[in-house]
Amino acid sequence: MIAYDDLPVTADGRHHAWHVFAGDERGSLGRLTDEVVRAAIAEVRTGERIALSVPLGTFQPALSGKRGDIRHSVTRTRSGGDDKLDNFYLQESSQWDGFAHVRYREFGFLGGRDVGDLNAGALGIDRMAPAGIVARGVLVDLPRHWAATGRVWDPARRYEITIADVNAALAAQSSPVRAGDVLLVRTGWVGWYLSLDEAARNELGGAMTSATLPSPGLCQGDTFARWLWNHGVAAVGADNPALEAIPVPKGAGFLHRYLLPLLGIPIGELWALDGLAAACERTVRWSFLLVSVPLNLPQGVGSPNNAVAVL
Repeated sequence: MIAYDDLPVTADGRHHAWHVFAGDERGSLGRLTDEVVRAAIAEVRTGERIALSVPLGTFQPALSGKRGDIRHSVTRTRSGGDDKLDNFYLQESSQWDGFAHVRYREFGFLGGRDVGDLNAGALGIDRMAPAGIVARGVLVDLPRHWAATGRVWDPARRYEITIADVNAALAAQSSPVRAGDVLLVRTGWVGWYLSLDEAARNELGGAMTSATLPSPGLCQGDTFARWLWNHGVAAVGADNPALEAIPVPKGAGFLHRYLLPLLGIPIGELWALDGLAAACERTVRWSFLLVSVPLNLPQGVGSPNNAVAVL
């Protein structure tokens, strides 16, 4: 595998993996070979399954004010029922960001593709659906690690998680990252949100759009992009609204742009990780089989994660 610093660069000096994934629209999910998946299946010890999604409609009012809330209507008759969803934003839940979500400046989406390519079907979330995402997952439980070292973790404040933070937690958990893994970072944000009363949740409505919603997350710039690439990570997710720390300071280097259009690493956000964290602590192991099936939606930009961990 080519090291991050040996990758070619765009005209403005940003490393990219476009030649690595030439013709392959799955990006780093291409690292999930049959051999890697067989090794991931070997992580299953007890067969315990843990869902990694919150219920649809959990984040209401919508954190992104421009999206609005999902509406679910059910029609029932004597013989059965039917239902539909209106205003269903696929990235207003426990979800994946696909490669059509973010462009890297004038250079394009993953592989240098442009909007015309996307309109023709390129980089749709459906490219991830046929084989799904079946991988070894590794949980980095930062609130637990901080508590064990006598520090206080606050999921409601902005904090930039460093490589040192992640490496220290992984070392304490004895859970090294292998090529082809999906890294999941627990910040405790979703659990904190679920603990709020209705009035407090109402105050958060639209907070992402107005950039007034603070949360911990991965640090900005290419520091984590380099670390993820060099570890051969297939995808990365967290239980916060944006994976990276928000708000993003101007000029800090939006991590989404490094991971999605430049390196082809899918991003998961707002995952439900508290139940998984409790199970990992109980069994004293922080790796597991991860199974996720994105929607088979042509031209889709994102998808609910439809994910489960198997211990």
